[in-house]
Amino acid sequence: MTAALLEIPKRDISLGVRGGVTSLTGGFAALKGSEYLMQKWGVRTSNPQTFFRYYEQLQDVSNMLLRGALKTLVIFYVVIFVPIVEEWLFRDVIYAFQEKETQASRIYRVLSNGIVFGAFHVNIFYGVANIPVVAVATFAGVVFAALREKTGNIYASTIAHSINNAFVLFLNFLKI
Repeated sequence: MTAALLEIPKRDISLGVRGGVTSLTGGFAALKGSEYLMQKWGVRTSNPQTFFRYYEQLQDVSNMLLRGALKTLVIFYVVIFVPIVEEWLFRDVIYAFQEKETQASRIYRVLSNGIVFGAFHVNIFYGVANIPVVAVATFAGVVFAALREKTGNIYASTIAHSINNAFVLFLNFLKI
Protein backbone atom coordinates (compact mmCIF):
# COMPACT_ATOMS: atom_id res chain seq x y z
CA MET A 1 0.00 0.00 0.00
CA THR A 2 2.79 2.43 0.87
CA ALA A 3 4.57 1.71 -2.40
CA ALA A 4 1.37 2.43 -4.34
CA LEU A 5 0.93 5.76 -2.53
CA LEU A 6 4.49 6.72 -3.35
CA GLU A 7 3.78 6.17 -7.04
CA ILE A 8 1.07 8.85 -7.14
CA PRO A 9 2.62 11.97 -8.67
CA LYS A 10 2.92 14.90 -6.25
CA ARG A 11 1.13 17.04 -8.83
CA ASP A 12 -1.92 14.76 -8.61
CA ILE A 13 -1.87 14.87 -4.81
CA SER A 14 -1.69 18.67 -4.89
CA LEU A 15 -4.45 18.92 -7.47
CA GLY A 16 -6.55 16.45 -5.45
CA VAL A 17 -6.25 18.56 -2.29
CA ARG A 18 -7.10 21.75 -4.19
CA GLY A 19 -9.98 19.93 -5.92
CA GLY A 20 -11.31 18.76 -2.56
CA VAL A 21 -11.32 22.31 -1.23
CA THR A 22 -12.93 23.55 -4.45
CA SER A 23 -15.65 20.89 -4.36
CA LEU A 24 -16.42 21.73 -0.73
CA THR A 25 -16.58 25.50 -1.17
CA GLY A 26 -18.40 25.34 -4.49
CA GLY A 27 -20.69 22.63 -3.17
CA PHE A 28 -21.59 24.84 -0.21
CA ALA A 29 -22.40 27.69 -2.63
CA ALA A 30 -24.52 25.31 -4.75
CA LEU A 31 -26.30 24.13 -1.60
CA LYS A 32 -27.10 27.65 -0.40
CA GLY A 33 -28.04 28.81 -3.91
CA SER A 34 -30.43 25.92 -4.47
CA GLU A 35 -31.96 26.38 -1.01
CA TYR A 36 -32.44 30.09 -1.74
CA LEU A 37 -34.13 29.37 -5.07
CA MET A 38 -36.35 26.72 -3.50
CA GLN A 39 -37.40 29.19 -0.80
CA LYS A 40 -37.97 31.95 -3.37
CA TRP A 41 -40.11 29.64 -5.49
CA GLY A 42 -42.04 28.42 -2.46
CA VAL A 43 -40.77 24.85 -2.64
CA ARG A 44 -40.76 23.30 0.81
CA THR A 45 -39.01 20.15 1.93
CA SER A 46 -39.65 18.04 4.96
CA ASN A 47 -35.95 17.38 5.40
CA PRO A 48 -33.89 20.54 5.96
CA GLN A 49 -30.58 18.66 6.19
CA THR A 50 -30.57 17.35 2.64
CA PHE A 51 -26.85 18.05 2.40
CA PHE A 52 -26.34 15.06 4.68
CA ARG A 53 -28.78 12.72 2.90
CA TYR A 54 -26.09 10.12 2.30
CA TYR A 55 -24.89 10.26 5.85
CA GLU A 56 -28.39 10.35 7.37
CA GLN A 57 -29.11 7.07 5.59
CA LEU A 58 -25.75 5.74 6.65
CA GLN A 59 -26.54 6.72 10.22
CA ASP A 60 -29.91 4.94 10.12
CA VAL A 61 -28.32 1.75 8.86
CA SER A 62 -25.19 1.92 10.94
CA ASN A 63 -26.00 3.45 14.32
CA MET A 64 -24.46 0.34 15.85
CA LEU A 65 -21.33 0.76 13.73
CA LEU A 66 -20.83 4.34 14.85
CA ARG A 67 -19.87 3.18 18.32
CA GLY A 68 -16.45 2.09 19.49
CA ALA A 69 -13.93 0.50 17.17
CA LEU A 70 -16.43 0.04 14.34
CA LYS A 71 -16.39 3.80 13.67
CA THR A 72 -13.20 3.07 11.79
CA LEU A 73 -15.13 0.82 9.42
CA VAL A 74 -17.64 3.57 8.64
CA ILE A 75 -14.85 6.10 8.10
CA PHE A 76 -13.00 3.66 5.83
CA TYR A 77 -16.16 3.00 3.84
CA VAL A 78 -17.15 6.67 3.37
CA VAL A 79 -13.67 8.20 3.01
CA ILE A 80 -11.76 5.44 1.19
CA PHE A 81 -14.01 2.79 -0.35
CA VAL A 82 -16.85 4.95 -1.75
CA PRO A 83 -14.52 7.50 -3.43
CA ILE A 84 -12.41 4.76 -5.01
CA VAL A 85 -15.45 2.90 -6.37
CA GLU A 86 -17.31 6.02 -7.53
CA GLU A 87 -14.21 7.53 -9.15
CA TRP A 88 -13.43 4.27 -10.89
CA LEU A 89 -17.01 4.05 -12.18
CA PHE A 90 -17.59 7.69 -13.13
CA ARG A 91 -14.13 8.99 -14.00
CA ASP A 92 -12.62 5.80 -15.40
CA VAL A 93 -15.32 3.59 -16.92
CA ILE A 94 -17.95 6.18 -17.94
CA TYR A 95 -15.37 8.86 -18.76
CA ALA A 96 -13.39 6.49 -20.96
CA PHE A 97 -16.61 5.62 -22.79
CA GLN A 98 -17.26 9.34 -23.33
CA GLU A 99 -13.76 9.81 -24.72
CA LYS A 100 -13.90 6.89 -27.14
CA GLU A 101 -17.49 6.79 -28.27
CA THR A 102 -18.62 10.38 -28.48
CA GLN A 103 -15.39 12.20 -29.34
CA ALA A 104 -17.02 15.08 -27.52
CA SER A 105 -15.28 18.24 -26.47
CA ARG A 106 -13.50 18.35 -23.14
CA ILE A 107 -16.07 20.77 -21.69
CA TYR A 108 -18.96 18.52 -22.71
CA ARG A 109 -17.28 15.47 -21.15
CA VAL A 110 -16.63 17.28 -17.87
CA LEU A 111 -20.12 18.78 -17.60
CA SER A 112 -22.01 15.67 -18.67
CA ASN A 113 -19.98 13.47 -16.34
CA GLY A 114 -20.74 15.84 -13.45
CA ILE A 115 -24.45 15.82 -14.30
CA VAL A 116 -24.54 12.01 -14.41
CA PHE A 117 -22.71 11.94 -11.06
CA GLY A 118 -25.27 14.35 -9.60
CA ALA A 119 -28.16 12.29 -10.95
CA PHE A 120 -26.64 9.18 -9.37
CA HIS A 121 -27.10 10.81 -5.96
CA VAL A 122 -30.88 11.24 -6.32
CA ASN A 123 -32.97 9.48 -3.70
CA ILE A 124 -36.42 8.64 -5.11
CA PHE A 125 -37.99 9.04 -1.68
CA TYR A 126 -36.82 12.65 -1.20
CA GLY A 127 -38.73 14.35 -4.01
CA VAL A 128 -37.83 18.05 -4.25
CA ALA A 129 -35.46 17.67 -1.30
CA ASN A 130 -33.10 16.17 -3.90
CA ILE A 131 -32.49 19.59 -5.46
CA PRO A 132 -29.74 20.70 -3.03
CA VAL A 133 -28.23 17.19 -2.98
CA VAL A 134 -28.08 17.04 -6.77
CA ALA A 135 -26.72 20.61 -6.98
CA VAL A 136 -23.89 19.78 -4.58
CA ALA A 137 -23.13 16.38 -6.13
CA THR A 138 -23.21 17.80 -9.67
CA PHE A 139 -20.80 20.58 -8.76
CA ALA A 140 -18.48 18.09 -7.06
CA GLY A 141 -18.78 15.74 -10.05
CA VAL A 142 -17.76 18.54 -12.42
CA VAL A 143 -14.73 19.31 -10.24
CA PHE A 144 -13.76 15.63 -10.10
CA ALA A 145 -14.23 15.23 -13.87
CA ALA A 146 -12.12 18.35 -14.51
CA LEU A 147 -9.36 16.80 -12.42
CA ARG A 148 -9.66 13.61 -14.46
CA GLU A 149 -9.49 15.61 -17.67
CA LYS A 150 -6.45 17.59 -16.51
CA THR A 151 -4.41 14.65 -15.17
CA GLY A 152 -5.54 11.81 -17.43
CA ASN A 153 -5.98 9.55 -14.39
CA ILE A 154 -8.23 9.25 -11.34
CA TYR A 155 -5.68 9.87 -8.58
CA ALA A 156 -6.42 13.56 -8.07
CA SER A 157 -10.19 13.11 -8.37
CA THR A 158 -10.13 10.25 -5.87
CA ILE A 159 -8.14 12.35 -3.39
CA ALA A 160 -10.55 15.27 -3.85
CA HIS A 161 -13.55 12.95 -3.43
CA SER A 162 -12.05 11.50 -0.25
CA ILE A 163 -11.42 14.96 1.19
CA ASN A 164 -14.96 15.98 0.33
CA ASN A 165 -16.49 12.88 1.97
CA ALA A 166 -14.21 13.14 5.02
CA PHE A 167 -15.22 16.73 5.68
CA VAL A 168 -18.94 16.04 5.31
CA LEU A 169 -18.66 12.93 7.49
CA PHE A 170 -16.78 14.98 10.10
CA LEU A 171 -19.57 17.58 10.09
CA ASN A 172 -22.13 14.82 10.44
CA PHE A 173 -20.31 13.36 13.43
CA LEU A 174 -20.36 16.84 14.99
CA LYS A 175 -24.05 17.23 14.02
CA ILE A 176 -23.45 20.69 12.56
